[in-house]
Amino acid sequence: MAFLFFGLGFVCAFLSTYLYFFIKRFCKVFAIGEENRRSKIIKLAISVAISAVAVTFFGYGLVFILYMALADGVLSIIRLVLCKTLWKAKGEPKFSCRLIKSGISAILFSALVIVFGIINFHNVVKTEYTIYTDKNIRPEGYKVAFISDIHFGISLDLEELSEICNEISREKPDIVILGGDIIDNSTNREDIPPLFETLGKIESRYGVFYIFGNHDRSMAMVENALSDDELVSAIENAGIVILKDKVQEINDDFVLIGREDRGFHNAKREEIEKLLSEVRKDKFILTLDHQPTEFDKNREAGTNLLISGHTHGGQVWPVNIIDNIFKMNEANYGYVKIGDNTSAIVSSGLAGWGFSVKTSAPAEYVIVNIKKR
Repeated sequence: MAFLFFGLGFVCAFLSTYLYFFIKRFCKVFAIGEENRRSKIIKLAISVAISAVAVTFFGYGLVFILYMALADGVLSIIRLVLCKTLWKAKGEPKFSCRLIKSGISAILFSALVIVFGIINFHNVVKTEYTIYTDKNIRPEGYKVAFISDIHFGISLDLEELSEICNEISREKPDIVILGGDIIDNSTNREDIPPLFETLGKIESRYGVFYIFGNHDRSMAMVENALSDDELVSAIENAGIVILKDKVQEINDDFVLIGREDRGFHNAKREEIEKLLSEVRKDKFILTLDHQPTEFDKNREAGTNLLISGHTHGGQVWPVNIIDNIFKMNEANYGYVKIGDNTSAIVSSGLAGWGFSVKTSAPAEYVIVNIKKR
């Protein structure tokens, strides 16, 4: 918790400093007011207030300012090259140079990115993968549909979700997997039973299966949230099978392993080696883990395919790049080859967390075709 407050304080200080100099530069370019002690205090107060609000509510404002700062930095370098060197501007700068220097260009760029992010967030697409295996699975193979990270209440309503579920049903999947973070603190209590009823109606040959994410249960939800028992009842009453450190045989050639979510503090859960200890290794083993983790352990234990969500693909660029550099997750998005017989798929999720903007990955549901080589 102390680390979180330190991080928020650092971000607030950075934004306040940037905004102060941004406002100061804007006023200078357009000759607004006089530069004196009183005006400096006013500009600083405005900067701190905007930053505090943006950080506290962690929404569109924060993303807008961060993209504006990024664009402003890049455009400032361009301005220095073009206006001072190539264009050799002298005296009063040209209109385009003034436009860049004032920060208006950065504001417009950030606004366009936010608009793109909102459209991208609400435009749910199908992402399809084909996995080949040497395991002796049935000739027609298996089709798996994977949905994660809806965080219901951020964007989709039940009608929109129902349309997506109907679209998935038309794919005729053999197995449907709900990969966690279907709900969170933005989900109204009364919406939870009909939400799972909608998801439970997705048509599939062998059923709909569920693993918990780090936002699903009451410890992460608001006051008056469902208790853990009530949540489990809502899920199971919809005909959805919960896999919590559980082995589920689909056929004689296919096994699902559902992991308990490790949480933010590595909550106690069964080791993958123990879960797979009595599973025949001639079967295709599909392991479900909300957070993309323990890749090597899964490979050594005999997992053939690991499917996860959680990362949202970074949700807002460049978080995905930072994730990949500092390895906050073992993978951020897409297909990963772990070994000769093991691979992983990380979905960016059907929606996202906190606000309806996605700029680093699509909003998606995943279809995985598992075929015999």
